[in-house]
Amino acid sequence: MELSWINKTRVSLVMGLGILMIGVWAWPMVSPGDPYALVRSSNLTFVQMITLVLLALVTGMVAYFLAWPYGREMAVLAVPAGLSIWAMRSGQMGTMTQAAPDASSRLALYHSLMLEPFFWLVVVLAGMVGVRWATRLKPCPVFEFEKLHPTPKASSPTTILGAIAASLAVAHLTISAFAQGPEISSGPVSTQPANAQIVFAVFMAFGLSAFVIRTWFGMDFLWPFLSTALLYLVGILIYGRSSGMSHVAEAFPGVCFITPLLSITPIQIVALGAIGAVAGYWSSIRYQYWRLHEVHG
Repeated sequence: MELSWINKTRVSLVMGLGILMIGVWAWPMVSPGDPYALVRSSNLTFVQMITLVLLALVTGMVAYFLAWPYGREMAVLAVPAGLSIWAMRSGQMGTMTQAAPDASSRLALYHSLMLEPFFWLVVVLAGMVGVRWATRLKPCPVFEFEKLHPTPKASSPTTILGAIAASLAVAHLTISAFAQGPEISSGPVSTQPANAQIVFAVFMAFGLSAFVIRTWFGMDFLWPFLSTALLYLVGILIYGRSSGMSHVAEAFPGVCFITPLLSITPIQIVALGAIGAVAGYWSSIRYQYWRLHEVHG
């Protein structure tokens, strides 16, 4: 699939739809009373949670027809694009940790966020289900690039576990390298990065993960995407130990973190990671196409 100007327009329309329907129109549902507070699922009632999931499903279906005949490939970007607006309007983790000066209160904060990314995961998956339902209503034609590069499927549990482990490793290393705030000279800690830095770091982290998974494991972007929530959970379990948290809380300002991963909010890692995973997946296909046709003639 060439990213021609018409396909770029389709991608823009799909992401614009998600931004309008979820990022703007549904914002009052999740908007925290305090503008510096986090956007989190606990701001929603149960009815609002169900409403958001259904809205994501409808958004995926509408995006499919909007991007026709490439709806199956492009429409998955709609919901994470909308959630990305919420992610950017959310308060920062640095603000939350400044309000939790001691180790016990910070541990309580992170433990309350452990399952948070899995809700946003469900919302994005609902959009993907909407795309799948739309394909049954009006199947997409089979294109030449699909014949040359069919959507791979997981071959075994061992392959799946290996792919997820590789995705977690690549994403963690990339976030640790790029999600950096202003440097301080008093110790090996990271500070709160700006939102633009978080966007770049998370997008690149799961873009590289999806590229690796598609190129070396022959699997699609679903597995790096699922790794977004898992990485956040594992990060809290590993780095949220009382000893390390106590050291940072006692020796450094409130905007300092033992790892850059803990400076990212759950909705940021899921929404931005989903977009990065899709981009990395298609980048791998383009790379393999280039190797096949340019290198080998």
